[in-house]
Amino acid sequence: MAKVADVCKWMRQWAPEESCASWDNVGLLIGSAKDPIHRVLVALDLDTAVLEEAAGKGADMIVTHHPLIFHGMKQIREDQEESRLVYMAVRNGIAVYAAHTNLDAAHPGVNDALAERLGLLDVRWDPRLPMACIGRLPAPMSLPAWKAWLSEKLESPWVRFCGRTPDRVERVAVLGGSGGDVMEEAASLGVDAYVTGEIKYHDALRAQSLGLLVCETGHYWSEYPVISHIVNHLQSCANAVQYNIEFLCSETVTCPYFRE
Repeated sequence: MAKVADVCKWMRQWAPEESCASWDNVGLLIGSAKDPIHRVLVALDLDTAVLEEAAGKGADMIVTHHPLIFHGMKQIREDQEESRLVYMAVRNGIAVYAAHTNLDAAHPGVNDALAERLGLLDVRWDPRLPMACIGRLPAPMSLPAWKAWLSEKLESPWVRFCGRTPDRVERVAVLGGSGGDVMEEAASLGVDAYVTGEIKYHDALRAQSLGLLVCETGHYWSEYPVISHIVNHLQSCANAVQYNIEFLCSETVTCPYFRE
């Protein structure tokens, strides 16, 4: 019978927990490695809606990209916002596993999934920006065509641009999540465009002086493509040992921003 430990092992084989950032909190966060599982929900984040979705679909486990627990908790109570989700997961017998910066660093990983979603070809990595992926579009695009391509491929309700305005876009670097702190490294790659999830205001101001077209797609939308990759990886591992486990992509959009 498949257990929580099996899913943990398969995720570690792909994205070793020791490769995460020092400040991160990855691995099995809630539950027992010995518990049996039959259905697993995979989501970018864990919020109330995702937890209710998991319970409604009879999931025994949730695998997320962003960790539910980042800081120490002094109490685990239903009536306190900080620990309510932990309480609910335990109450519903749902284990929770997170693969965060270790999955960012993995190849293939978060950024490979983003590059694939954008249709980039000849994807590679560069030691100057080791987590990012660099590739080329199937054909050079005008800036308006590139903007439309980016919005369509990521299905993002908003995409913002800053920095220079090139005549055409062909070579692209992608880094899901928050990529403003490595814009200098991205500029050194000589790409036509740098795609990331979010940047700060002052980073946007710096983009012009760096001569870099920065495309901000929204944190959620830049990382969501990896969810189907996690499902496919885990389902393949389970099938290989003939374990009867079903892995599902969450249908809940956890992006905290909205437009009226």
